[in-house]
Amino acid sequence: MKKRILAACLICAACLLGGCSNYIEIEKLIIVAGAAIDYDETTQMYQVTAEILDLQGSSGKDANYETIYIESEGESLVEAIADMSRMAGRQLYWDHADVFVLSQSVVSHSVEPVLDWFTSDVNARLSALVVVAGTEKASDIYQLESLGQKSVSISLERILENYQSKGHAIVSINELMNSYGIKGFATCIPMVSGEQNAGQDILVIQSYAVLKQDVLSGVYEGKDVSYLTLLLKNPLKSVISVSIPDTEATLKMQVVSHDISVRTKMEDGILHASVQMDLTLSVVGNMGDDSILKSDDGEARILEATEKTVREACSQLIDRDIESFGADILRIGQHIQRHDPKTWHRVEADWENVYAGMQYELQIRAIVDKSGKMSPINDQEEAS
Repeated sequence: MKKRILAACLICAACLLGGCSNYIEIEKLIIVAGAAIDYDETTQMYQVTAEILDLQGSSGKDANYETIYIESEGESLVEAIADMSRMAGRQLYWDHADVFVLSQSVVSHSVEPVLDWFTSDVNARLSALVVVAGTEKASDIYQLESLGQKSVSISLERILENYQSKGHAIVSINELMNSYGIKGFATCIPMVSGEQNAGQDILVIQSYAVLKQDVLSGVYEGKDVSYLTLLLKNPLKSVISVSIPDTEATLKMQVVSHDISVRTKMEDGILHASVQMDLTLSVVGNMGDDSILKSDDGEARILEATEKTVREACSQLIDRDIESFGADILRIGQHIQRHDPKTWHRVEADWENVYAGMQYELQIRAIVDKSGKMSPINDQEEAS
């Protein structure tokens, strides 16, 4: 993001010096790095906190910025952001806003107003990432003062990129738009909160908010996140812990390859789903006795323990979704729409009840990748 900010500074400065015919004067421009969006259930007002990179007075190669914050509110999100521009006295430039933090009150109410604003503002980037605040208010995230970065938005963007590199799902505004209002299509958004570590504020992601169409339906947290990742897309490099029965060994297994196949059928008015997950994993760490790695039956016992661990943990997540959330984290509805549109046409109107009564079978097939050597990993790399 810093490179894009510098590029924006240089482009604006070049236009000033070179006489570009179609430009906004830099002294009239405010670059937004990110924003927090809150919703007050009592007043029914939207509150927006924008982190801006003020370029006022900058020029040429010496272009620099100061990080400041602007807050505004309105009965609608569009009104709140328009009021923010009036307060600033300059045009807000949203093209470099890479991260938007939504409060739980916003996603509990509906994400529709957020998506409406993105479609109405030509400068807003649909590739911007979205997270849900684990704090009471989304703006609390921007009050952390010792993150080691000049910009909270830049810090958060880097954390999300690192999180994705370890196999966890992150969500852009565009992806949120594509899933909006679709039955049988859950969206899982990372939740971010602040913690103290050695006297420093740090941003952490330890849970996921699950959206059913456009509204929050539940939260997965703690160890559930590791296994939720397996049920979502691209969990490569994610790590799970597997305890081997009758030993003191707990292995850390990293996902090397992953595939989920789904088959469905309607029988006597009940939806049946057969789900198979194929995993290739490598042992990347071991806590305790390592004799299991050297024994003749070690691989078989590791695979058996891994399959049992993954099956039980994922089944618990699916059961909770069916019984409480109804969000369809496996996207069974989407599968039916694509592969059996006639059946979907019959069940769409009553999809919530059909999904609530679904019976499923989950099979896990795991193999161990022997191509690499076991190497210790940092505990922070394991989804928790």
